[in-house]
Amino acid sequence: MDKAEILDRFCDRLRSSSEHVVKHRRFYAEKFLDFAEEPPWTEATVLGFVKQLESEGYSRGSQRTIYGVVKAVFDAAKSVAEEEKTRLISAVDPSNSTAVAQVLKLLATPPLEWPMPKRSAPTVRDEDVVAPAASVEDIARMIAAAREGRLEPVETALVALSTTFGMRREELALVRPEDIGDGTIFINTVKGGTARIHHIPEEIMPFVTQYPFNRDYSLFQLSSMYHQIEYKSGVEYHPGTGWHAIRRQLDTRLSDYLPLPAVRLFLRWKIKGSPDMAVRYYSKELEENDREVFAVHPFLPLWEKVR
Repeated sequence: MDKAEILDRFCDRLRSSSEHVVKHRRFYAEKFLDFAEEPPWTEATVLGFVKQLESEGYSRGSQRTIYGVVKAVFDAAKSVAEEEKTRLISAVDPSNSTAVAQVLKLLATPPLEWPMPKRSAPTVRDEDVVAPAASVEDIARMIAAAREGRLEPVETALVALSTTFGMRREELALVRPEDIGDGTIFINTVKGGTARIHHIPEEIMPFVTQYPFNRDYSLFQLSSMYHQIEYKSGVEYHPGTGWHAIRRQLDTRLSDYLPLPAVRLFLRWKIKGSPDMAVRYYSKELEENDREVFAVHPFLPLWEKVR
């Protein structure tokens, strides 16, 4: 069975989803197809893939999300296999005994079914959730290292984006050259958030534009890069830290000055369907909201010192 055909069928079933959702899920579907041998796949295949995700540093929550993508890949593969079987049967010559025997063997082949038992998805337990926030002092050290040229261009660009926009690791992984416009950045979001365009403040513009964003990095590579940045910046390692640790601190600091809906909008939280009515009904224009955030942003002044 052609893996490219399976991937096409998988993506075809996402045609009602937004472009960034398709891109995000396609990434994980391709990751599984690159890992797996040709179908049929077994329980061992799925468990081996989950084990690989764990070794690459994916959280239990991310593993659970990707597990759902793998299930959808199975469904797409089953659909492709059934169509292929129907096509072969309809084309067989009844007078050809060899072909008939092959068709009978094909009919006896069990359909490709999801091999995992119920409730087998990775679980997220309280003890699995380690969610520290980076300290203001540590974030300042990272920015200083970037300004002073102690980081690689890609590291500097990602620190600039992370400390300014609180970008998640997955959002950083999705940045492409075409997402950087004339003083703007288009951020693909995850976790139900709305993809949106942000204005890039002048303070970080030189640091963002020095890197072309022309290389793909896996989430594991980005996590490793974060810890390398910590090391170069003289920041002590703390378990559970990563790009999201900067986002948590930014969320906390902005909440000291701005109403919750403004912070949620800026950090691209899920708005539609939010149980908080104040968040759902917040109607400020994105550009105006950005200006108000930048006016009280805790980390932008640290980038300005280079000027």
